[in-house]
Amino acid sequence: MPISRIINKVTAIEAYYPTFCHLKNNIDLNNIKNIETHNIAIGDTALAALQSGTENIAIGRNAANSLTSGTGNIAIGHCAGYSSGTGCYNIIIGFNAQPSTTSVSNQITIGTTSYTCQRA
Repeated sequence: MPISRIINKVTAIEAYYPTFCHLKNNIDLNNIKNIETHNIAIGDTALAALQSGTENIAIGRNAANSLTSGTGNIAIGHCAGYSSGTGCYNIIIGFNAQPSTTSVSNQITIGTTSYTCQRA
């Protein structure tokens, strides 16, 4: 983290979740504002467009490839959630499974069927 004092922006990528949490905690404890952290991605271009957000998981080639911001999203499968943009707390499972819109939140999609959870 000392390098963050001499560089305008630092990008930190950590695929192992406990270490990712440790990294986030250290950043918060040291009140460092110019370090950007990234989430878990396994597969060619998975989470490639992510610019902000935490606790996102993408497993599979092109999984959640278009997700630019959001928290708590899970995409599992080849091209699963490829059209995701800014939603939060979505679960998308299956080959080419897509959410109903690019900004939907609180939705579970399995294959081509989507379920939206309403909260009071």
